[in-house]
Amino acid sequence: MAGLRCSVESIAELQGSSRPVRVIWHRTETEILLSNGGNQVFTCNVSSPERGVTAVHRFPGRVVHVQPSADGRSLHALCENEGVFLARAPQRPRTLSSTPSADSGCGPNAVTVSPDSCVIRDSRIRAFTLVKREKVLVTVAREGAVWRFGVYEVPDAASPCYRSLAELCLPAVGGAGRGGADAPPVLSCVRALRQEPAEGGDFLLEPVVFSVLFGVDAALLSSPMILCGLPDGRICSLPLLLPGGGRVRVLHSLEQPIAFIGTCAGAAGGPHSLLVIGRSGRMLVVRAEEGAEGKGAGFRELQVSGPVECACVSDTHLYYSTCVDLLALPLADTPTPALHTPLSLGITQLVGVSLRGRLLQISLPQGSGGGHAPRLSAAQVGQRVRDLLAGIANMADRASSLKSSIQLRNKALRGLNQVFNICCLLLPDHDGRNELPVCKRPISCHTETRWISLLQQDSLVLSCIVENSSSYTLEPGWTLCVEVIPLSHAKTLVADAPAQTYSFPLQKLAPGNKVEVTLPLGSESELSLPVTVRCSLVYSLQSMLAVAVAGRALARGGPLAQLGEDSGCVSLPLRTLTVDTLDCLRPDRPAGHTHACGSATGLLRTFLRSRGAERQGGVGEEGAAVPAGGPFSACVRVSCALLRAALGPPAPGGPPLSSLLLRWLLSRCPGLDQGGVAVCVRGPGGDALKLTAREMTVSDASAGGAVPAVELQVDSASLRAVCGLHHALLCHLQALFEDLLHPRGPASLGVSVPQRSVEKLIRVYQQLRNNPLLLL
Repeated sequence: MAGLRCSVESIAELQGSSRPVRVIWHRTETEILLSNGGNQVFTCNVSSPERGVTAVHRFPGRVVHVQPSADGRSLHALCENEGVFLARAPQRPRTLSSTPSADSGCGPNAVTVSPDSCVIRDSRIRAFTLVKREKVLVTVAREGAVWRFGVYEVPDAASPCYRSLAELCLPAVGGAGRGGADAPPVLSCVRALRQEPAEGGDFLLEPVVFSVLFGVDAALLSSPMILCGLPDGRICSLPLLLPGGGRVRVLHSLEQPIAFIGTCAGAAGGPHSLLVIGRSGRMLVVRAEEGAEGKGAGFRELQVSGPVECACVSDTHLYYSTCVDLLALPLADTPTPALHTPLSLGITQLVGVSLRGRLLQISLPQGSGGGHAPRLSAAQVGQRVRDLLAGIANMADRASSLKSSIQLRNKALRGLNQVFNICCLLLPDHDGRNELPVCKRPISCHTETRWISLLQQDSLVLSCIVENSSSYTLEPGWTLCVEVIPLSHAKTLVADAPAQTYSFPLQKLAPGNKVEVTLPLGSESELSLPVTVRCSLVYSLQSMLAVAVAGRALARGGPLAQLGEDSGCVSLPLRTLTVDTLDCLRPDRPAGHTHACGSATGLLRTFLRSRGAERQGGVGEEGAAVPAGGPFSACVRVSCALLRAALGPPAPGGPPLSSLLLRWLLSRCPGLDQGGVAVCVRGPGGDALKLTAREMTVSDASAGGAVPAVELQVDSASLRAVCGLHHALLCHLQALFEDLLHPRGPASLGVSVPQRSVEKLIRVYQQLRNNPLLLL
């Protein structure tokens, strides 16, 4: 070898075929398997005193590749145009002649393999490899314009049932590499370098290079990778343990048939690298290199003397044959093709086969190191330790990141589950049977109106109280939204005035607690009544999940769950109510009291009211002329039978029915005297109002004769004040009677109530002031 002589000793001569004999697999340290280029496979002993052929197998076709099983009691062989066979080894082999003849397979130790021993019958299979630890057999076949990779499960006992686990395909390119039209594919199993040693011919690769080449998933699962060198020069990878089977990836291309794929350690036990050699002498080394973002895989192509017939690696050396010379290349940290001097690193013998069929044992020259690898220096040991610690830290960071991601997802799922449960509490069934009153809902909303004095001006504010009576906590992310929709603008009197929405984020509303928020409705001079108030709970989904996923999960809660795809929010209605004049009444000021409004208009109105000029016409509200003819009045009459059914009969010796009706109407106005049958109040605009309730008898209202009723009369010098309070009285009575009609029915009232009486109330609103009607 390049100036150094090796001692060569012939062990056996194999004959019987015109094709070259070659070593196709190492079985143990003392026995090897050889093919004679035909249908025979020989088992040879290379170290015992009776060296020579110990057993012969005869297969139905030409043997392309052989590999022993994990227990050594059988072997798998690929026969050309047949498939993969499983053959049993002889029970008591004895040594044959060191020069077996063509019919050696007929001796007593010969094993004739039956055609029925074919476990994978496929004439297109070109190569296979056996992964012993996982008990998996991988084949590669050419099928038209596609390379097909098959993964099969090897059964524990001898059985013809090799179950197919996966099948992956890779498109073929147009033609083989230089000189590789008939070259078979080369298969190797590569594992990440761990504590366990390689088994059954598997190769070990540096974990950093393994992760970069094959992916983090394969590294975390310790999935063995099958590397395949195709005749066109491409190097492909196939994972074995990834979920879904993974896919075939092309790592690199040498543009020539592949002769060898394996791994080797660097100088003095350095990091392991991937080594690929083409038949024309091109060599690819893949190792870990430092980059801007840390360690990664570096590809480097070199050229060695060719053509390469076969190759093997040992520690830090590559041994390869060119059919004329046997060469050794040291694989240092920076391999150079000019260095072909063999250095002994514990390997002193090689076994080879000549093209004529001679089995040779080659003893390499001893180096100065006495046949042992040099010891690592302190710097090299430190570097190895640093590399291992860096790998551990990298893996720990990835595990920590994965754990944090899982925790965030679990937290999001818990939050989403709680939001879903709250939606189920507030949303009714599709048929509306579990629709609960506002006061009995697990999460309810109550409202109150009150007047406050701010900057010498009276203003009306609305308080919303949200009470959580459920077993769930409203976590941050929930928002109370209050929408105020006026029916008309105070100054322009234009319908459909713009609505205002107020948002109040809830920090944390635990079960049994409540929260109160306040919002303005308008000042005394700018207040526009009535207004519709809608209260709802809104939850933003952007902080936990995508809008689409959350929408699909929450949309199943009920028909009222509205999910805005643009905003990513789910809205749950709590309550809808109307704030009118009855909610804004205040006790009337005593005589001589100065108006709280500091504007010139307010002072002028106070002066004119004190002089009685406002009743006789002149400057009125907002500077407009007040029509003459005041005061104004309007009334509403309600049958006593209807009131008794709605409010209950008066208690003996208690207040009359008229007083009970007045007390019910003014129950939402704190500070008013509700003990009598008449009350003097101020309206939203500061106008004086008088509301009187008296019992009377209405004749000609029914075919049965006179009907006892209660008359509500509104008196004021302001036409707007009378109209506002009169409209509020009708709306409240309508709501009261609707609640009465739905659960009880008209028959329980003792009177005949037409079915369309509620609708008629709105139509005859204009007639009520001039010709009061009786509500039955």
